Amino acid sequence: MKQKSKILLITTVSFLSLILIFVLMNRLWNIQSSNELVVKFANSPENSWHRILQKTELPNKKSLLINNYDGYQFELFEDWVAPPRTNNILNIYSKQIQNRFTDEEWEDIVVWPVLDHADSVFTVYTFQNKEELLIDNWINTTKDLENILYENTSFQLTTINGPVHVAYQPIDEEDGDSYMQMVVLLSNKDKIYVITCSTVGDRCLETLQTFEMLN
Repeated sequence: MKQKSKILLITTVSFLSLILIFVLMNRLWNIQSSNELVVKFANSPENSWHRILQKTELPNKKSLLINNYDGYQFELFEDWVAPPRTNNILNIYSKQIQNRFTDEEWEDIVVWPVLDHADSVFTVYTFQNKEELLIDNWINTTKDLENILYENTSFQLTTINGPVHVAYQPIDEEDGDSYMQMVVLLSNKDKIYVITCSTVGDRCLETLQTFEMLN
């Protein structure tokens, strides 16, 4: 009887230990990596992982936004706001448009967009290009652009802080108004960056001139 009780105790302890190890491993997987600045989620694609963004205030009243995991940085206008973390699609919003929040409330917002009807003024999409295709070849073979570009949108090669592909497409609003959206493509080794910008004046060009690929 004692032998059976001992075996049962050992079996129970072993089973509980396995459960504990599984829970700990799962929790360790869903944590931020200090080296990569990303929160990884078990059984989730890389695109959904949370990149931890860094922001540094600059003397010109702008701020430098850094996404180390996806390998880029650029300057934000004083009235532009970015989330503290993002997936592979980074959306930037304007405080002038979204004036329902105080500065302190903006800092605490994690879920984006903050309003269902909100349109971002500046968006950076990061796509993997493991075959290291040239942009022209990538455009013709990828399906990643289907939800970003209208059909028959054509790109032109130009220079904005280096060679880039640029296109313009009209965006229709619910009230009947329309505006032009700027779409820019850049490549960096095994990544393709697609940037869309919809704002007034020279802000798109000015921001793109500060966009820098880190690796």
